[in-house]
Amino acid sequence: MKILLIVNPVATGYSKGKTAKIKKILNFKFDNLETVLTTSSMDGYNLSKGSDADIVIAAGGDGLVNEVVAGMYGKKDKFFSVIPLGGANVFCCEYGIDLNPIKAAKNMTLAKFIEIPVGFVDDKLFVLFAGFGFDAEVVKLVESNKKRILPKKFNYVFTGLKVLVTKKFGLMDISAKGYDHNPAHLIVSIISSYAGKYQLGKLDAGKLNLFAIFKTEKKHLFKSLFSIFTNRGFVGSRMQAEYIKVNDVTLAQIDGEIYNIEKKSIFISIKEKAVKLIY
Repeated sequence: MKILLIVNPVATGYSKGKTAKIKKILNFKFDNLETVLTTSSMDGYNLSKGSDADIVIAAGGDGLVNEVVAGMYGKKDKFFSVIPLGGANVFCCEYGIDLNPIKAAKNMTLAKFIEIPVGFVDDKLFVLFAGFGFDAEVVKLVESNKKRILPKKFNYVFTGLKVLVTKKFGLMDISAKGYDHNPAHLIVSIISSYAGKYQLGKLDAGKLNLFAIFKTEKKHLFKSLFSIFTNRGFVGSRMQAEYIKVNDVTLAQIDGEIYNIEKKSIFISIKEKAVKLIY
């Protein structure tokens, strides 16, 4: 059995010593282990897509997980897994993978796997969620801040407060289940976790779960954010759909990465049991 370990050396939790321990554990579990360090964006996708490995392991944050899953999509006889080295590690929080990377490596076993869903914004895959409005603006500012002093996790908090105070949002146009809706802020999710350990609320499995705020006044956005970060879940409107259309939106965040939209309309869909996850 061939195993490919893809490591992001610029991930928040990366260190040479930690990686050496992880490799030692995995070498004991699996005979044929190859380790590759990423050097640029999309390496995770290219390496996983081009590999004939039976198992591809992403050692990094949610961005690397997204790339590896995108590369593994369609390989029905292959498996993937995750060693958390990121800041929030939302994917690992959702699927119960130990946030200690050494323990995650020790716990990894072929005896436990599930088939997880993926979502698509047109042809762009996501394993967590797509965010519009507030979510997108926060990620855009965090990514554009080249002189970041605070750790990335705190930078999100600081930037979120800045966006909440200074940014004005209008209404967007979406279609879901044959009806038109006009939210100011929208999260289209296939997981319940948000920003790590926090919860949006109970999901309808196998569908896109829409968490929407329909009012532009900041108090409604603040109320929902406060509820999430005090472990009370999302406050706002919830819908479920298998397919939605979003019109006249120029910006989204997909799994924590900014996504510029040039088309007038985008379509969001879900594919159940898309990839096999060892957890």
